[in-house]
Amino acid sequence: MRRISLTCLLGLIFIIGTAAAMSDVPENITFANSKGDVAFPHKAHQDAGYTCKTCHHTLENDTDTPEQKCHDCHTADSEVTAKDAFHKVCRDCHKDYKKEHKDSAAPTSCTKCHAKK
Repeated sequence: MRRISLTCLLGLIFIIGTAAAMSDVPENITFANSKGDVAFPHKAHQDAGYTCKTCHHTLENDTDTPEQKCHDCHTADSEVTAKDAFHKVCRDCHKDYKKEHKDSAAPTSCTKCHAKK
């Protein structure tokens, strides 16, 4: 009985911790870019079931909070630039998603992500 209670308590702590971490996420994030700013609906992606680690690859687990911004490591001089990282993660994920969801509005072209200034 104690083992079941302890397991339930630990599960509840995990759920509350995850919910608290998720409640602090911004609704939207805008990435400034010379080709046109990119609006990213952060909360909508999280609400769709994507976890923090889907994009924040340096996290140990999904309850951690990202300490760095993408551009802190993905610089113009790094092996994987920010452009390469965003295109790989975002565009490739959208392309894969659209294979299964033909009517999806997930953008995959330059002009659908980069808003004209």
